[in-house]
Amino acid sequence: MKILAADTTTASASVCVMEESKMLARRFRNPGQTHSRHLLPMIEGVLGDAGMDMRHLDALVTTLGPGSFTGLRIGVSTMKGLAMAKGLPMFGFSTLEVMAARFLSHPAPVCIMMDARRGEVYAQNFDVSGNIPKAMGPAVVASPHDVLAQIQGAFLFAGSGALLYRKEIMEQAGLQALWPGILAHEPDAGEAAFLAMAAGRDAALPPHLIMPLYLRKSDAELQWEKKL
Repeated sequence: MKILAADTTTASASVCVMEESKMLARRFRNPGQTHSRHLLPMIEGVLGDAGMDMRHLDALVTTLGPGSFTGLRIGVSTMKGLAMAKGLPMFGFSTLEVMAARFLSHPAPVCIMMDARRGEVYAQNFDVSGNIPKAMGPAVVASPHDVLAQIQGAFLFAGSGALLYRKEIMEQAGLQALWPGILAHEPDAGEAAFLAMAAGRDAALPPHLIMPLYLRKSDAELQWEKKL
């Protein structure tokens, strides 16, 4: 199976082309650059790097969020549009699960915490001791205090929220915090591609069934509700 995967759920963006378990090409875009302007050129570039075009692909993969509302809408809508235009099925994975996939075979569970602003994080715990991440509970948007109150023992922490609230994590009683390298705190399309390969071709869905995962309403929606 040949797949194109993309992630735009944070300030950074990444795209890749994978065939079976082999990474053929990968591109990254640095933080602070507009995804709407750069995503399609990145896709065109990574396909060229892999010596392919859209006709060679069997499926597309996107991260679904949570994350930047604008970023994930751009990524999901772009990938859905390409899939519909080319008649390709899709895979969609939570950004939290994609980030957890980086730590597979680690003996300690991982707590993925992404900065959600307003003093909150998007968070979910995963057992990563096997071949795929296994959720230990639902994804939540909550204060770091509330997230940390639910876990004890040795945990690996990753994500922008974990970095932002590192002091609070280190001070949590009864918790042994483990930390990966600095480059492991952003999602990567490569992990999304890996999860799609692990799921298999039969798990792909029609593009119209792929929907963003927000976990909470956007600031614009909240402001609109206040006016009603």
